[in-house]
This record gives sequence, C-alpha cells and structure tokens, in this order.
Amino acid sequence: MHGAKPKYYHHVIGYNSRLDTIQAAILTVKLNHLEEWTDKRKDNARFYSKALADIDELELPKIAEGRKHIFNQ
Repeated sequence: MHGAKPKYYHHVIGYNSRLDTIQAAILTVKLNHLEEWTDKRKDNARFYSKALADIDELELPKIAEGRKHIFNQ
C-alpha cells in the first residue's frame, strides 16, 4: 500500500530493494576499507582548509562542535 491515503492514491511510489548476493559480497569487501578511505578524505580536507584559508572570498566548510564529517562530496 506504500502508506497510501486515500487508499490506492500515491503521492510518491515506494519500492522494495534488496541487495543481491554479488552486491553484498562487494560491499562486504569495501567495508573493510571504509575507515582508511574516510581518514584519507579527512587528510585531504585538512590540506585544502590550510591551503585555502587566506582566500577571503572563500567560505570553507565548518564542522559543528561535537560533530564529524567524512568529506565525501
């Protein structure tokens, strides 16, 4: 029913998507590298923040206190 209200009327259609065996196997291997990849992204972000800090026209990303960022974009 996808939470339809009224019945059979859908604003947004949902779907059921499960990983197949190959996708699960690949992600299992990739998960072993996740922390390392995250640390490398953080290193890159520190480098860019330091290198670009003196450019007044730029507003660099800030990380709120008590929060984490993995700089994946």
